[in-house]
Parts: sequence; C-alpha cells; structure tokens
Amino acid sequence: MPLYDCECAECGIIEDIWAGINELSPKCPKCKREMKRLISPVRIQCDLEPYWDENLADVKKAPHGCYVTSRQDRKRKMVEFGLAEIG
Repeated sequence: MPLYDCECAECGIIEDIWAGINELSPKCPKCKREMKRLISPVRIQCDLEPYWDENLADVKKAPHGCYVTSRQDRKRKMVEFGLAEIG
C-alpha cells in the first residue's frame, strides 16, 4: 500500500496515511472530518545509515552479527563469511 500525505481542511493537520488507491479518504484524528490527499514528492530512503544485522554471523569473525553500512557492504560481508542469499 502506498503512503499518502493527507490534510484536514478544518484544522490544517497533515498526516502520513497508509491507504490503497481505492480506499476512502481517512478521517482527521482531531476533528473527525474527512481529509484530502495531497500531491507530494516521492520519498526515497537512503541506504547510508549503519545498522546491526544479526543474520550476518560468522563463528570466528562475528559470532553475534555485525554492523552493515550499505547493501554493497552487506553483500561483501556475506561473501566473506561464506553465506548465500536465498530468494
């Protein structure tokens, strides 16, 4: 389901709403009136923040997982640890 920006014409609140394209407009959480979908730019999630991946565990090098800084870094570590991606 896509994420939409919706605005209440009555109180001016703007909310991010998960909704299908055919679903009715959501109700405002404050005044309970129907909200209007806004035209907004596409959101891109950067792949730059490091995160802990417990699935990348190697008995000798990283027994409890390790930090990953990008998708390329994760693939590099998978090869280094002898792991395969399924799917």
